[in-house]
Amino acid sequence: MNSSGWMRSIMASNYDEEKFLFTVGDIIGREFETPVTIMEVFKGNFLVFFNKFSLELTKDKIKELKGPIGPYRLDKYILQSFMIQGFKFDKRRSQYIRYVFGIFEE
Repeated sequence: MNSSGWMRSIMASNYDEEKFLFTVGDIIGREFETPVTIMEVFKGNFLVFFNKFSLELTKDKIKELKGPIGPYRLDKYILQSFMIQGFKFDKRRSQYIRYVFGIFEE
């Protein structure tokens, strides 16, 4: 999947936390050709499901991760959480994943 850093920065700056989470979930789902399901279980608390993996995120955590430091931090947080649960993939599989993990030499 091709990725554009400047476009992601615009999304991170302009989307609210919920819209940004759903956008990132959609991108991850397209990257791995597996749907990501996101449910708001309480006001501002979300469950993210991907295959047999899951993650709980709060609106505050999403806000922290989409901040000015890096527009791919939420993606990395989600994918690292799934990796801890046993999800395996090549971190060089696409431009998008390389951006997420800060691999720019290719």
